[in-house]
Amino acid sequence: MPVRLAENFCAVFYAPFYATQALGLYAKEG
Repeated sequence: MPVRLAENFCAVFYAPFYATQALGLYAKEG
């Protein structure tokens, strides 16, 4: 259970970072 909770927390914490990185790559290509 604790491992699953930590995994979900990391996913929520890194989601915005990956989103901004993806948008940055799209902006460069576009």
